[in-house]
Amino acid sequence: MYNIIRIFVGAPSDVNSEREIIKKVIDMMNKVYKGTEYPQFELIKVGTDVRSDFGSGLEAQDVIDSQIDEAYDLFIGILWKKFGSQTRDFDSGTQQEFENALKSKASVMFYFSNLPVSPDDIIPEQLAKIRDFKNEIKDEGLYFEYSTLDEFEELITNNLRIFAIENKNKESNNGNKTEDDKNDEKSMFDLIDITLNNFKEVANDAKQLSKSFEKLDDDFNQIKPPNENDLQSYKIYSNSVADILNEVSINFKDKKRDVIKHYSEGIDGFIELLEHFGNYMDDDTRENLKETINSNIDVLTDFNKQMNEVIEIYNQIPPLTNKLIRSKSKFIKNIKDLLKDLKNLRSLLYKSLVELDDSKKAYL
Repeated sequence: MYNIIRIFVGAPSDVNSEREIIKKVIDMMNKVYKGTEYPQFELIKVGTDVRSDFGSGLEAQDVIDSQIDEAYDLFIGILWKKFGSQTRDFDSGTQQEFENALKSKASVMFYFSNLPVSPDDIIPEQLAKIRDFKNEIKDEGLYFEYSTLDEFEELITNNLRIFAIENKNKESNNGNKTEDDKNDEKSMFDLIDITLNNFKEVANDAKQLSKSFEKLDDDFNQIKPPNENDLQSYKIYSNSVADILNEVSINFKDKKRDVIKHYSEGIDGFIELLEHFGNYMDDDTRENLKETINSNIDVLTDFNKQMNEVIEIYNQIPPLTNKLIRSKSKFIKNIKDLLKDLKNLRSLLYKSLVELDDSKKAYL
C-alpha cells in the first residue's frame, strides 16, 4: 500500500483542461480521505518537482525522464489532437513516458479524447499517429475514451477512487501483518454486513437530503411576506431567504461527506469481499447484494431527478439583494457538485454489479 500515491501525467499541451480536472479531483479526494486509512494523492509537477538541467547534453525529454523515472506510482496519459514532439527514440514525449511507465512498477491509465476538433487545428499526421498508438495499446486494456470534459472528470474520479481502495486493501495482504492486524481480519459475513449496511446508509443519506429540500418550503412560509408597496420589506424578505439557503448549504456539505464516507466504505468492503470470498458466496447472498445495489441505483436516480428540479426552481429566484445572489449561487453550486459525485457513484455501483456477476462466472 502507498501512504502517498505519486501521479505523473504525460500529455501534450492541448489537454491542459484535463490536467486541471485531475488536479481538482485529487484535491477533492485528498480532503475526503484525510485522516482515514486511504492514501493521499500527490501530483508531480514538471518544472517544479523536475529540475532544469540545461547544459547536461540531454535532450528535454531525457531530462524529465532521468528525474522522474520510477519516482511515481501511477502514470496517467492523455491524448486528443496532438501526439507531441518526436524524441530521440519515440514519436513523442508522451509515448516515451508511457513506455517508461510500462517498464517501471507504476500502474498505467491512458485516456483518449473524442472531443470535436476545429478544422483549423487538424493535423492529419498527428491524428494518424494517435490512431496508430491507440491500436498498439488496445489489446493491453489500458485505455479509456471520453467525449466531454464532464465525462473525463467522471472517469478519472471513478478510476482514482478504485485505485485508492485497491491500494488500501493491499496492506492487509502484503504478508507483514502484526498479531493485532490478524485479529482485525474480517470474515465473509463481516464484509457482507459492512457492504450492505454502508450501501443502505448511502440510500438513507440521499433520502435525508431529499427531506431537507422538502422542508425548505415550510421554512420559507414562516418568513413574513413582503409588502408590495414597501421596497425595504422585499430586502428583508430576500435576506431572510438567503439565511435559510446558507444554513441548508452548510448542512448539505455535512451530509455530502456522509454520502462519500458510506459509499467509500461500502465499495471497500465489497471489493474485499469479492477478492477473498467471491468463490464462496451462495446464490442467495449474491442476490441480496444485487438487490441492495440496484435499490441504491434507483434511489440515486430519483434523487438526481429531484435535485435537477430544485436547481430549476431556485434558479428562478430574482436577484433582489447581493446577499441573496451569493447564497443562491453557493446553494446551487453545492447541489451541482453533489450531482457529479452521485453520477460517479452510480457508475461505480453499475461496475459493482458487473464484478459480482464476473465473480460468479469465475466460480462456475
